[in-house]
Amino acid sequence: MAAAVEQTFTAIYSDADGYANLKSVNLLVVPVGGGTVNAILARYDRNENIITLANDSGVMPTTGGCAPGSTGILENSQGSINCQLTTVSGSGSDLTVTWKIPQKNTYAGSAAKPLKMRATDNSGVISGWSNKGSWTITPAPPPVVSISAVPGTIMAGQKTTLYFSCSNATAITIDQGVGPVTGLSFVEVSPAQTTEYTITATGPGGIVTARATVTVLAQTQLGLEILSPLQEDILSGPWVTVEGVVTTVADEVSITVNGMVALVSGNRFFANHVSLVAGDNLLAVKATDSFGRITEKSITVSRDYSLENIQLIAGVESGLAPLATTLRMEANFVFSGKPVVSYDGPAVATITETVVENTYDVQINTPGLYIFTVEALDENGIVHADSVAVLVMDKEALDTLLNAKWGGMKTALAARNIEGALAYFLESSKEKYRGALNAIAIDLPQIVTEFQSIELIFSSNTVTKYRINRQHIINGASVTLTYYIYFVQDENGTWRIEQF
Repeated sequence: MAAAVEQTFTAIYSDADGYANLKSVNLLVVPVGGGTVNAILARYDRNENIITLANDSGVMPTTGGCAPGSTGILENSQGSINCQLTTVSGSGSDLTVTWKIPQKNTYAGSAAKPLKMRATDNSGVISGWSNKGSWTITPAPPPVVSISAVPGTIMAGQKTTLYFSCSNATAITIDQGVGPVTGLSFVEVSPAQTTEYTITATGPGGIVTARATVTVLAQTQLGLEILSPLQEDILSGPWVTVEGVVTTVADEVSITVNGMVALVSGNRFFANHVSLVAGDNLLAVKATDSFGRITEKSITVSRDYSLENIQLIAGVESGLAPLATTLRMEANFVFSGKPVVSYDGPAVATITETVVENTYDVQINTPGLYIFTVEALDENGIVHADSVAVLVMDKEALDTLLNAKWGGMKTALAARNIEGALAYFLESSKEKYRGALNAIAIDLPQIVTEFQSIELIFSSNTVTKYRINRQHIINGASVTLTYYIYFVQDENGTWRIEQF
């Protein structure tokens, strides 16, 4: 028979004078080469109701042992006896012992090991060893363990989550003061400095470790500065484009101006056409980074309704390279001559006038932030100008950012940490998915393993669309169905999952 992690043997020992005449019985798993040295040699003393296990030298202890059904493990280098799961019963001439023997990998091998039984009665008569088959002990599989930290980088004082999975183990511990985690799939930690966590899984197949590092950054300020307009500027139009810089070490930072999501490229941000009312206007800029830090700055400007103005509007303000968009001009004055459209950006942008008056087609092939400006003369020879920003995103960079969010969500689901997974969702989507995910919580680890990779399809303004394929059995046949995942920028400008 092939060995399991814990093998059960039912042995029946008989005495013509009744099982009560039996003093002790043995079970022997014979090593290669024979004998009782480096063997599994077990004995049950019926008179004392005690189980004992010989040491590696084949010598049976004269004290110690444990009773059948009692808590205790008897152990040598080849294997052990689980006393709690070993049972004894007697009827007529038969004494039945059900031995529960966890084997060790050190005793495994391709050669079958003979099984032998022996009995001794109360008068000292020994039956001699009887051959009763063999046991081929295959090695127990080693533990399989993994650990990851999500997020892997935090600010000092913040928390992160260690996610881990393990199989073929009876005990799991994590160092750095975490301790035993058997039966868990995630724990929160808050290291004061960059820390490597080692998870140790112990099982019949050995001891295996895995490691994850949490990088801890010193607390730094989330820097924010408004470059344009300036405090107390007097503006002509019903809107203003707000420009500034933000300083952070985070992977993601988002900006809003009076609740409007701004375009962010590197450390620069632009909020196109923030609405103004007559008189004084507060421009409140809010920066939020992926560490959860928030910084706010504000200035006051005023609008003069009596001034003439021009507005340059982009049909698509952000998208993946190559990006095609349109520019349209609107003004509250009559042009004197043809308006001039120019741009500033990291590469060439092609601007083509269309058949529609004051409308231009724009083609941009290189990622970056492009600022388009229109200048027009009125009938009094006064120049009026307006600018609009267009963000051309690098597909690989956006895909890396959103795939990391998708991966963090999957990791949480695989650990059945539903609230941790919901942190990646839009606030408006959480309740819907909370109910759905809790309903299938028991199956989430398996479902997540069946997820295929996601593929970025398009991104336009505040929406990014992915697709994911899943295999389904329909009418007995395997069919691939495509589902769509939508990431949307929330009210702070942070990308979150809307639906999948």
